[in-house]
Amino acid sequence: MRDFLRRNASFIVSVALLLVVRGTFADQNVVPSGSMEPTIEVGDHIFVNRLAYDLKVPFTEITLATLHSPKRGDIIVFHNPTSDVRMVKRLIGLPGDKLRIHNGFVTVNGRPAPDTPSRMLEASHDGEFTYSEKIGEHNATIKRIRAMSQPQDLEITVPPGQYFAMGDNRDNSYDSRGWGFIPHSKIVGRADFVMFNMNWNPFPSFNLDRIVKWFT
Repeated sequence: MRDFLRRNASFIVSVALLLVVRGTFADQNVVPSGSMEPTIEVGDHIFVNRLAYDLKVPFTEITLATLHSPKRGDIIVFHNPTSDVRMVKRLIGLPGDKLRIHNGFVTVNGRPAPDTPSRMLEASHDGEFTYSEKIGEHNATIKRIRAMSQPQDLEITVPPGQYFAMGDNRDNSYDSRGWGFIPHSKIVGRADFVMFNMNWNPFPSFNLDRIVKWFT
């Protein structure tokens, strides 16, 4: 065993350093679903900044230091509080925010987020359309699918230490509307950009248009 460790010391140290980096500073996340379309597509490998908000003990939820507060409109990577599945969504509500969500259209603290009036959902004939939402400092393109829309009228106050997130594919996203708030401790980091896109069908194929695409 000692000889094995001596011969492979460089490799072992490299793997250990990689694990520390992935557990502390940065990571990547593969997106398997279309809940964040058109911003994030199926097969996107996204860069996750683990130091965007907190410094944590690697591979735990233990916070050593808080660096920054999450901002409204950030795309966050987190563990679903009900199933612990790792997810990617857009942060809509911060602690203390008062939200109204009417048929997928968002009002934050009395200010409507979409640039497009909600009647477009009822007036859409082609089944799908997009519009812009100004969420915090971010400009998001929201996808709507008329055939999948569900009547819903929610009035929500986000509790202290909790967050509310939704997918940009507003009618085809399982998010905080279904399972509730996200505790701060469950947030892994902020998704900053698409590194590349790769799908298997049945062999790997790359989308060259989705190499290093930063989120706005």
